[in-house]
Amino acid sequence: MRLVGLDPGLEGYACLLDVDLTALVPARFAHSPRFWAAPVVTSPRVGKEFTYDRAGMVELAQEWRGLGVKAVALEEQQAFPGYGLKCPYCKKPKFQQGVAASFQLGVGFGTWLGAIEAAGIGLVIPRPSEWKGIMGLSSDKSKSVAVAQRLAPGIDFRPLERTKRARKPSHDKAESYLLARWLVGQVQREGA
Repeated sequence: MRLVGLDPGLEGYACLLDVDLTALVPARFAHSPRFWAAPVVTSPRVGKEFTYDRAGMVELAQEWRGLGVKAVALEEQQAFPGYGLKCPYCKKPKFQQGVAASFQLGVGFGTWLGAIEAAGIGLVIPRPSEWKGIMGLSSDKSKSVAVAQRLAPGIDFRPLERTKRARKPSHDKAESYLLARWLVGQVQREGA
């Protein structure tokens, strides 16, 4: 069975796992995971480097259908517009997320929803706290990378698709892998 974990941000990734669910727990992985960076194009707006490639997102969902993907776990997104806690040093409120960034996040999430459903692939939309809690994670991105590297020591989690000479692992790539692993557990619990 082929399952995909999808971190839907602009710098997000999708991870496909090919899983043998007939094996006893834990499931056996038939092949190494396959990763895709979120389809993006150069943004025509000043000050923005990339924007979602909506046609590329639809094509990718169709490719997954052709590969026989049974389900996608698409992490639920939530905007954080406005100001947050005050900085302990300068006492100014920290800016969390602007309205334009919140809207862009919603456009990307909605496009993924439509593309996956149009491809006829099963869709699961877990909240970050739901799947991360089961995987023993928190909002700490470095912990996500550490857990992914521990579970899959042979996988390169660096973002080589966009940046040359990347040295640090991508938390987005690691979280797409962990989300796919979470989906494997959910499918096993439901009895495939």
